[in-house]
Amino acid sequence: MDVGPVAVTTSRPDKPFDLDDLQAAWATFARIRREKSDITTEQVVLNRELTLDGTTIHLKLDNTLQVDFLTELKPDLLGYLRSELQNSQIKLEHQVVFQEVKKMIYSSQDKYNYLAEKNPALHELRKVLNLDVDY
Repeated sequence: MDVGPVAVTTSRPDKPFDLDDLQAAWATFARIRREKSDITTEQVVLNRELTLDGTTIHLKLDNTLQVDFLTELKPDLLGYLRSELQNSQIKLEHQVVFQEVKKMIYSSQDKYNYLAEKNPALHELRKVLNLDVDY
């Protein structure tokens, strides 16, 4: 009874890697993607600071648009990193961290309130000198 050729899969052991190895491979991938398609948002996602926890890469993003780009890139990125770093256990996790938007100071009242918050003695000075905020 001839079964035919049997495919033998040999799994190679995963090589350990550190943050420097990861950053070098990540930068190479970013350069390759930039040469293929120079999409600014994609480059913003790829030029983020990385942290490494074992074989899990952590990436902080600013908004959901960046999440969409990362989701689109993820299969190619993980395939490239797993191949370059010779480790099939690499995972990528992201977290959206919204940045606090500072209120812009436009009016005289806004400027006064901002300065008075920094130095409460300004309230007393304004009262003693009988000054108006608007000028």
